Parts: sequence; C-alpha cells; structure tokens
Amino acid sequence: MSNNRITYKIIGILIILTSSYWILKTGYHLINYENTGGLDSNVLGNPKNYSEIVLTFLFWVLQIIGGIGILRINKIGLKTGLVSILTAGIFALIYSVFITSEKLNYSSKVSVNGIEKEMLISEKWNFIYSEPILIISLTIILFLISFLIIKRLRIIKKETKKPTHNTV
Repeated sequence: MSNNRITYKIIGILIILTSSYWILKTGYHLINYENTGGLDSNVLGNPKNYSEIVLTFLFWVLQIIGGIGILRINKIGLKTGLVSILTAGIFALIYSVFITSEKLNYSSKVSVNGIEKEMLISEKWNFIYSEPILIISLTIILFLISFLIIKRLRIIKKETKKPTHNTV
C-alpha cells in the first residue's frame, strides 16, 4: 500500500473518530433538549435553537459518510466522500457567516450584581471568539480535504485510462 493511500485512510479514520464524538455529543443534546437546552453542563448562556442542534447533528452525519467514503479510497467512495464533505463544507461556511455576524454584536462587558465590568480574556474567548474561530477553521479544513479528494480522483482517473492500440 502506498503512502498516498495510507494518508487517505488516516484522514478517513480521523474524520470518522471526530465525527463520532460530535454525533454522540449533539445526539445527547438532541434527545435531552428539555434538560440541556443544547448547552454542556457548567456552560452559561442562552439555550440553542432546537433546529440548530438538528442541523449540527446532520452536519456530523455527513462527515461520517464522508469519512467512510474516503476510507474506502476507491472511485465511488471518494466521490461519496467528496459530495458529503463539500455539502458539509458549504453548510459550515454559511453557518460561520451567521455565527460570526451574531457574535460580533456581543458586548465584552458583563453585569454582575448591577455592576458592569469588562470580561476577562478567557471569558471573551469562551463566550465570543471560540465558536466562530472553530467553525471557520473547520470550514477551511473541509475545503482542504475536498481539494485532496479531487486530486486523488484525478490520479485514479489517469490510472484507469487505458491506452488504445490500433492494430492493422
């Protein structure tokens, strides 16, 4: 097995493992929305919309499908992986625009017992900056993986082309 094939298998496995973690996490919030409001324990904030949790869950399901496709490394698997990854990438790009514009309107001041104070850097990171940066990074990674899949599909296409021999 060539190093190139091993690289794609590793990418597929990493996508499947990462997606499995997030599917379990969002699935938990999907099932227990009344209790969690879509937020992890010990996290302050307004509850997330149920539709946002459903879309996040579907996003990670697409990632699992893409990871399985990449893991197979054949033409059909890579095409399946490419469609799943690109669909999820476009979804992530649109979501990153919405979440970034929403978070830019957040204030960096907190009111505690009627006294307004500036948030600490760690609080700003947790409440304002972490989610948009995570989603933008994920979007970039998805498009880079899509580029790698397209590159591999071109290699497969070259390998499967057979030269024509004209015999007279």
